[in-house]
Amino acid sequence: MLNGDDKATFYALRSLRDVVAERRKPVIIWAGAGVSMWSGFPSWEETAQLLQRSYQRYELSYDKGKGQILFEEGKFADLFELFRQANPQRYNQELASLFTLRAPTPVYRRFLGILKDLKPLHIVTTNVDEMLERNLQEMVVVQSTDLERCSDLLWNETSFVAKLHGTISSVKSTVFATSDYERLQRDPTYLTTLQKLFSQATVVFVGYSLRDKYVLDLFISNCGARPLFGDGPHFLVQSTDWAPLPESIKVIRYLPEPHADHRSAITVLDIIRVTKDPSIEGFAPRHEESREEVAFQSGHFLTDITPPGTWTSSQSLVLSGPAGQTPNAIVGQGFDNTELPQQISPAMHDLIVGLVSFDYVHVPLSYAARLHDLVGSETFWNLVGAGVLRFIYFEMEPVVMFRSTGAVDGGSVGMCRRSNPDGTPFTIEQQIRAQIQPVKGREAEVSQLFDILAAKVSKFDHERFNIAALTRGALLHPSVQRLLGISDATLPTSFPRWVTFPVIRLAHTIMSGCTCDNFSLASTKLGFGSEILVGAAFAVSAARNWADSVSSYVLTSRFNSDLGAYVESTPSVWTAILEFRDTQAGLNLRREILQEVATNAGGEFVASVNAGLRQIVPTVVMDNARDQITELLFRKTNERSVVPAVWTNLRNSDAIARLWRARSRRELAAHCKLFGIGPKSLCPCCSGEKLRDCCSQAVADSSSAAKAS
Repeated sequence: MLNGDDKATFYALRSLRDVVAERRKPVIIWAGAGVSMWSGFPSWEETAQLLQRSYQRYELSYDKGKGQILFEEGKFADLFELFRQANPQRYNQELASLFTLRAPTPVYRRFLGILKDLKPLHIVTTNVDEMLERNLQEMVVVQSTDLERCSDLLWNETSFVAKLHGTISSVKSTVFATSDYERLQRDPTYLTTLQKLFSQATVVFVGYSLRDKYVLDLFISNCGARPLFGDGPHFLVQSTDWAPLPESIKVIRYLPEPHADHRSAITVLDIIRVTKDPSIEGFAPRHEESREEVAFQSGHFLTDITPPGTWTSSQSLVLSGPAGQTPNAIVGQGFDNTELPQQISPAMHDLIVGLVSFDYVHVPLSYAARLHDLVGSETFWNLVGAGVLRFIYFEMEPVVMFRSTGAVDGGSVGMCRRSNPDGTPFTIEQQIRAQIQPVKGREAEVSQLFDILAAKVSKFDHERFNIAALTRGALLHPSVQRLLGISDATLPTSFPRWVTFPVIRLAHTIMSGCTCDNFSLASTKLGFGSEILVGAAFAVSAARNWADSVSSYVLTSRFNSDLGAYVESTPSVWTAILEFRDTQAGLNLRREILQEVATNAGGEFVASVNAGLRQIVPTVVMDNARDQITELLFRKTNERSVVPAVWTNLRNSDAIARLWRARSRRELAAHCKLFGIGPKSLCPCCSGEKLRDCCSQAVADSSSAAKAS
């Protein structure tokens, strides 16, 4: 995720989006060693270490002492020179072996999927592997001996990938050793080509590495920064600082956590993609995933349990601050009836889908009482005792803070915890006892049940996942801004009050993805339109099929039944489901579903959204499961109940997000009317822009805006 706390990143992204949208200059992607590392190739340092190990074992002429000193000092070019001098044949063989073509990883496939939407696509790379040209076959490949072609291809809008440092199929053309870099410095075509590209285009460095820094520093020291980089702007996508940088290079920072492979850098390419084509809402192009990649627990995380009835979905708290200040904290997702496209509770349906389709159903511990009341006490404790239900304890939850209850600007997302009077957080046992009360006289029996429940609870790792920071980073993505009705002039650390609840919902969505990552869960069921946020914030592609359709078919012989209504009409289904789960047909069904879940394994949201499947489970598996559960039900009731109700569930649609924006639009209009703020007045969000060009435009209905334009 991008670093939403860094103001320089906010302004650098605005500059990049302007360059792309206004087509001021063509954009060139400089693919550094980090890009190759996404596909499992070693870094410059790792390559040196691997060769050193080989030379220490097998080469008598290799100077081990000198080699170790060069490695420790980070003088890798000199170390590679030492390798080649010791044995040129081994040197070439080792490099060729290390950079042999391999299958793309999920992260690399995500990278490729976005690149394929960037047309024309211009790439220069210092990487010697051939992953780019083999997977982007429509591109012209420009070898290091023919670099002067790049300028013409650029202005003819012809897609190309330029191999600045050679290619592994011609290992002698590769650039690793000191003498290789000296050869480049003597090559006027190489330097002239770089100067032309930097002057004619905007360069975006992705996967920038120590090796890329080395080559650029080498040429900067020979020709000076300005002649090489021109006026820019150019952009370096990086999690840390590289100093010093020329003024023409702006840094876009991302958070290196929670994924240590730096996949968050890909988000910048996705922003370029959706900026070039505003009709794209952020969904990544669909790609196939091999079955061998599924390495997740067959667990389904229900992010929300809202039984039928009236519920309070948020709280506004007035806190005691320093010097008499009274900060205002808003907790909860704050839904009202105007934002719900249908007034039917999906809670029971979602639970049944989880029980039929996955090994375990995971639920936030804070919803234990709701689930208890939804299914009834006997069924609840049967499910807990059977080990089917598992719970996740979140010590903290997202909150939006304002400096006071009257403030309409300056909102910031954070985290809060429920604590005891002494400041210590609630324990798991306290959380349970605060929700479920034993009947008088049965305290000892219920205490044993509480112990069983507590044993099924796991704690979410808040230290590993900084939900507030990840949310602020997501607010930098234009697709998220459009969906939530947030102006691109709004800092993610200071947003207006009328987008409070959309921001909190985004934070909850991000926490759901992190939860799946934390516990290696295959799937999560998001609620009330949050799936559209996943597509925008994480470029998660839409699934083709759905596990709830499979569960519906198994239980009712139809693909779109309301399973909640089915359970109400056939109460014995609970026992039948628990028995079915232990049958071979039940095991086979869950295994097939796990194999087909669209986990988006290379994304930052590493889970299947709403139990989406790449393709439908084989018919024979579903039919065997249906026959098995029909037999179990017949034993219980001597009849097969069929529910005619059709379950309608909006998926990956902008309709729900439009309802969110409509509410924000009403709140903004009410504020402007109260204070006499007109379209040409400064926006009350304090961005410095006029209202009509800022928040008023952001919360406008997208279809109405299109008609008006």
